[in-house]
Amino acid sequence: MTERTIACLHAHHSNIAYFDSLPKESGLSFVHFTEPGLSRRLAGDAGFTEAQASARLAETVRWIASCRVEAVLVTCTQYCALLPEVLQAAVPVYRLDRLFFAGLCSIEGPQRIVFTNPAGVEPGMTELNRYAEAAGLTLEAEPLLIPDSFELVMSGRQEEYRRLVTSFLERNASSSDRPLSVFQLSMTEAAEQAERSTGRRIGHPMREVAAFLQGLPASGR
Repeated sequence: MTERTIACLHAHHSNIAYFDSLPKESGLSFVHFTEPGLSRRLAGDAGFTEAQASARLAETVRWIASCRVEAVLVTCTQYCALLPEVLQAAVPVYRLDRLFFAGLCSIEGPQRIVFTNPAGVEPGMTELNRYAEAAGLTLEAEPLLIPDSFELVMSGRQEEYRRLVTSFLERNASSSDRPLSVFQLSMTEAAEQAERSTGRRIGHPMREVAAFLQGLPASGR
């Protein structure tokens, strides 16, 4: 099997493990790039605009695309929303959120989508609704934010983050029969744990992303 090398751009290094844990027989290898600075500057620097962040992100992605890889995957949902719609790069560039959108839009009736990053809620839901509208689909999705959680993962307090998110998901899965999904990759482990403990399926991006990546053809690089 020809190995395919995918570059991943993360806002935090904790997302790396989700990709490196994929089965070796998948034929995939990953090169990881972590850039937390954009998220931090947007949150704490009023003089740093979204337009500046978008331009810096585009420059970073184009540079990563030149690093002898076959594709680039942007895994941070906030960065996905900031990435210019049209981006000229040496290889295909994929946004994690859009790989997840098709699954969310296939759910009929009201559903709930959980976030931990407050900066990702509005742009994430805007992109999701735009995708549904373009596909001619009806989407009834209620966003839920877990307060005071995202700073835990960004400061490296992974176990506290996992416990907090798992508890939130367990309560919500048990209190309502509406379909429940998490929007961010950092919530994958908590979603899987809550799914096991409640017996309720909890959607998360890694399912669709893994299937998509494994279906990518080798470029012969």
